[in-house]
Amino acid sequence: MTKEIQKTEETNKVLTPIQAKWQEAQYLAQSSLLPKHFINQPANVLIALEYAKQLSTANKSLSPISVMQNLYVVHGNCGLSSKFMIALANSSGIFDQPIKFQTERKDGKVFSVRAFTSIGNVEVDFTADMDMARAEGWDKNPKYKSLTQLMLSYRAAAFLIRLNCPEVVMGLQTEEDVIDIEGVDAPQVAKAVQNVIAGDVIDDDLL
Repeated sequence: MTKEIQKTEETNKVLTPIQAKWQEAQYLAQSSLLPKHFINQPANVLIALEYAKQLSTANKSLSPISVMQNLYVVHGNCGLSSKFMIALANSSGIFDQPIKFQTERKDGKVFSVRAFTSIGNVEVDFTADMDMARAEGWDKNPKYKSLTQLMLSYRAAAFLIRLNCPEVVMGLQTEEDVIDIEGVDAPQVAKAVQNVIAGDVIDDDLL
């Protein structure tokens, strides 16, 4: 078979949806503007493309780029930036109004932050405080000393979202959550990629 005929056959070949997505992932992975864990890592980009699809709603389609800019890999686990998780929840239409925060101080220092909103005019809330942070070992992160209010706000909002609208984030944790996870096995991305390349993936949903 000549190179010209082979090239023509490859051009005319109809790609399955997942094969087309794999091709898209390969192109995107060449960009130096992506976070470092996606550059030259088409398998990671492919996973991000799937997350972008799953996190999208009928009212809002998420750009894969926006997801990649806010998707972190810590200890082999994927986590969303807290601000992105809050943005997803606020724009989901589930809450009557955007999440608000109430701060309380103890001995002159920020001690707790309450995240609250309402669903169908019924208030829902969650409070994260430094006692919780110490009990869970979160305070090992020095940001709990330098940025106490911000870190507690992120934690309170994340719990509020997961308790009341987990479907918004499809079970993903925040970056702060996964930082505390130890000994987690890395995702079996290589196996999924082999299936994609071989064309053995039938279901378009990898995750």
